[in-house]
Amino acid sequence: MRSEHDTITPMDEVFYKGIRITPQPRQLQGGGWVADFTLFVERGSATDTKSYDGKNVYPTREDAELAALDSARRVIEEEY
Repeated sequence: MRSEHDTITPMDEVFYKGIRITPQPRQLQGGGWVADFTLFVERGSATDTKSYDGKNVYPTREDAELAALDSARRVIEEEY
């Protein structure tokens, strides 16, 4: 169980139009976060996995996670 003293934990996976999105924010050495994410697409008994690297830098992990979700939704709308 989380308490107010816990450190920030990664956001859980989210489903959008049946596709699993896993935000994977990456912290940069110089500071800031990049909004990387992975999509998991179920195709029968197989799962296709595609990872995307974020391009913009965000001040917090939470900002990067939200940006990753927004980017993932756009990719799903355009490609699936």
